[in-house]
Amino acid sequence: MVGNLTDPTKWRLSTEGLSPNEPIKYKFLAIEGDFEDEQAVVIETYLITSTDLLAFLTESFPPPRIENNQPFLPARRTLPGNSAFSTRRIRFEPFDPGGLPVDPFGADPNAPTEPHDSYQPVVKVFIEYTTGANEIDPNDPLTFVELSANAAGEFLSATAPSVAWTDSQDISDGDTPDLNKSVNLPLTIQVPLTEWSVRWPRIPFSYFRDVLIDVLRTSMGTVNSQVMPLFFDAPEQTILFVGFSAQQSFSWRIEEDIDVSRPLFNIMELELKFLEKNIADPNVEPIGLPFGTPFPRGHNDFWRPDKGWLRLAVITGEDPNTGFAESRPIYELTDLNDIFAPTN
Repeated sequence: MVGNLTDPTKWRLSTEGLSPNEPIKYKFLAIEGDFEDEQAVVIETYLITSTDLLAFLTESFPPPRIENNQPFLPARRTLPGNSAFSTRRIRFEPFDPGGLPVDPFGADPNAPTEPHDSYQPVVKVFIEYTTGANEIDPNDPLTFVELSANAAGEFLSATAPSVAWTDSQDISDGDTPDLNKSVNLPLTIQVPLTEWSVRWPRIPFSYFRDVLIDVLRTSMGTVNSQVMPLFFDAPEQTILFVGFSAQQSFSWRIEEDIDVSRPLFNIMELELKFLEKNIADPNVEPIGLPFGTPFPRGHNDFWRPDKGWLRLAVITGEDPNTGFAESRPIYELTDLNDIFAPTN
């Protein structure tokens, strides 16, 4: 029985394979699971040949790569029969813990094989699968990122001389407004703000160094000139790119074809910070939005006590041809979508 277990020619099952490697034959031994309301963990136990271990690890955790001048994060190997589970962790040990050792990484290439084998040819692997995002679209860089949000706001202390006291919800109801006579009437206004955190894992270091860092540097402190699908179609000028944090880490892989200058495969873990300021102004009719939709006041809009929310601009000069003033916004505009799909 043990002979059949450890004889790869008797194994029926095999993985799908990851180019350029062929499918890997394995012997299924056991499966167990632990389920909650939504999350779950499943553990499978296989036998594979020790020489296939590295290929099995690579197939289970495909390395990120560059495609069409963009980083691409392939999906991890999934649980056979249920693609909702993807590989989270793999552990291996000798099939016979009391027998010969194993040498899956070829540390002893000159070891004698006859008449007494030096190493066991088979290892036992324990594959831990878990639920989570694993649907990767190579044509949509936004499927690579993980999103979280914290919506709150800040309180703005201001004055509001152009206001009136009334018992009605609308002074147009016929009431005679009791005009405010104090130009310094204190007023507290809540400005709705949403802090967005975008985690972008496993970016190849060469891509971060050669492409992405320049895009991040030039985009910091700017607001979006285009609608941002990542933030559920946040309107123009409502998203400010605040900054980022990056952490370099080194992998167990050796991927010289990714970056020849750095044979040790290393990646960047990136977290981006954005701030959404989106104030609904019903007094302005937005262009291109359904009738009745409030105008979204963003980062280039500020509270003017006698007028309410207005866009503020910096006067930079005068057009010599028309005599009109030339200006620029307080926060420069840029297409922040380019962070996730740089064009250079």
